[in-house]
Amino acid sequence: MYKVAHALRQGRGRNPMEPINANTRLGSLLCACIAQNPYMGPAMRQQKEYYTIVYLLDGQASYRDANGFSSPLRPGDLMIVFPDFAHNYNALPGGHWKPMWFTFDRSVFAPWTQNGLLDPATPVHHLEPMDYWYKRFRDFFDSFNSRRPAFPMLSVVQFQEILLQALHSEERGAVSPHDLAWAEHVCSILAQETASPQPLSQIAQTMDLSYDTFRRRFARIVGISPQQYRNRSLIERACRLMRETNLNNKEIAYRLGFYDEFHFSHRFKRIVGRSPSDYRKTLPMNMV
Repeated sequence: MYKVAHALRQGRGRNPMEPINANTRLGSLLCACIAQNPYMGPAMRQQKEYYTIVYLLDGQASYRDANGFSSPLRPGDLMIVFPDFAHNYNALPGGHWKPMWFTFDRSVFAPWTQNGLLDPATPVHHLEPMDYWYKRFRDFFDSFNSRRPAFPMLSVVQFQEILLQALHSEERGAVSPHDLAWAEHVCSILAQETASPQPLSQIAQTMDLSYDTFRRRFARIVGISPQQYRNRSLIERACRLMRETNLNNKEIAYRLGFYDEFHFSHRFKRIVGRSPSDYRKTLPMNMV
């Protein structure tokens, strides 16, 4: 909590982000915003076609809806605002607050509601430790805001992954700061830019853990296996190289340690949903 409060005092996230309207076949991320003391008014509101995910960064607020549910809000609380559902949330009278929110059209999260992953009866959640979840949402916010990704579908899926991990974390209880520090250390090792990464079994051994114990602990904290995390980090790096350099696919495959260009292309398509060549076609001509 200290780190979040310090970052906010330094002015990070002071300006709201303009509407994005990033359309994909999975739906659209319409806007993302961080605002200081927005006034929402006293009346109930109803958004027809949108889901809004609101994360309270600072201050005190309250939430109420047409179901009769009401709750005070504190930093670390996460609200899910459902389409066609009357609600109100606002700062407490005379108080201050700083929310971050992401608005998607209903198609992005409608399947979640239909399958019980999101429930209008429980619109407020709490995520601890806040430093960790603030960083996850803030990194997504900054990444999207800085580069307006050429393949926005990947960003929609990335946000879904963050939200799913957050809800899963709440279900199983808050992750301890010790576990988070351990996982962040492992993630930094897995994401190292090297063509000859350490075998996972060797990483586990340096931590005095069997590979199975290492894998289970990582998956419990992060939500995906160490190998899945490493694969996604590699592909994110490949996307960055395509945006920022003139390297061809063969050169990128060699730099990132793939066996060959075919292996790289196969892995890329499995994670991103399209081939490296198709991804390149979405990049602006002046990207490099």
